[in-house]
Order: sequence, then structure tokens, then C-alpha cells
Amino acid sequence: MDVINLKEKGSKIPNLYQYETIAKMNSHNFTIVRVKDRVLDFHTHPDSDEVFFIVDGQMKLEFKDKIVQL
Repeated sequence: MDVINLKEKGSKIPNLYQYETIAKMNSHNFTIVRVKDRVLDFHTHPDSDEVFFIVDGQMKLEFKDKIVQL
């Protein structure tokens, strides 16, 4: 098992909104992205799960019935 420093990996991404795969486990890809002031339209992933881990900063995650500040 390798240790992954998320701040270090994120600092090496040259462009905003450029997704980089940093690990794979079974059939899952773990990606990291640098973003700023990005708004996405509501969408779903019916055949997969999505996890958000905020390394630095904050984001609002909007559900149909509430908004969660991360």
C-alpha cells in the first residue's frame, strides 16, 4: 500500500479543472482536481457513488431538499 499526500498531488496539477487519477481500487478510480468558483448543474450517477474530500477550501453540495457546506 502506498501513502498519497493529497496536498502534494494537488499542487502538481498544472491547470484548474484538470482531473488526475491518483489511485485505483477494484473497479474504482480515485481522482483529484483543483477547482475555483465552479458551478455544476444538478446531476446523478445512477450506477456509481461519488465521494468528496475537501483538502483545502470549501464547497457547497446541493441536494434536492438541502444544501450541505463542505
